[in-house]
Parts: sequence; C-alpha cells; structure tokens
Amino acid sequence: MRRLIQIQDAHPETVQIWLGYLQKYAFHGVGMKANVWENSSLDVGKEMDKQADEVAESVAKKLSLVGRRSDMVDSPDVEAVMNDNVFKGAWGGLAPLGPTEYVAPSKTR
Repeated sequence: MRRLIQIQDAHPETVQIWLGYLQKYAFHGVGMKANVWENSSLDVGKEMDKQADEVAESVAKKLSLVGRRSDMVDSPDVEAVMNDNVFKGAWGGLAPLGPTEYVAPSKTR
C-alpha cells in the first residue's frame, strides 16, 4: 500500500520541520521517501558563490586543526618523530599492553 502527499507553495523551513517530525515518529518497517523541490530567484549564481565562500572559510578553520604537529612534518629527524608521545599515542603505543604486534597470515608462516 502506498500513500502520496503533495505539499505545494509551503515555506521550506516548515516542510523540513514536518518531515523531521514524520521521521521521528515513524513506525518501524514503514519507509518514507521525500522529494523536495525549492524555487530560487534568478540571482541563484550569486547566492551560491556567497555560500561557497562561507563554506570555504568554515572548512579552512576545521582544516587548521588537522595535523597539529606541523613543526615535525619536514623534520629530517625521523627518530624524534617515532619517539614522540603524541605519535605513539596515535597508534596505541602508550596503551597498557603496548602496541599490537603484526601477525603474519598462516600461509606465510
């Protein structure tokens, strides 16, 4: 059995709230599919460029948090990197039992 509900000329935020309500209180085993179309003004290109700039700024802020040890990236002293506590902790070297050892597959033993 299928049901079709069409909502026309509604505010997009109201539609999103209603769909969220339906998903939250849906019965188990009952699927729901929603096709949502939104109309835009003729200046949609300018709006998209503005949104792209905002997204680029937020991504740049988040990417600045990645790779916090940038002072050691170009370091020729690999042993200093290997013995660094942050590096050891990242792969489990500071765990109570130490790092997990590699065990070769039974075919190669």
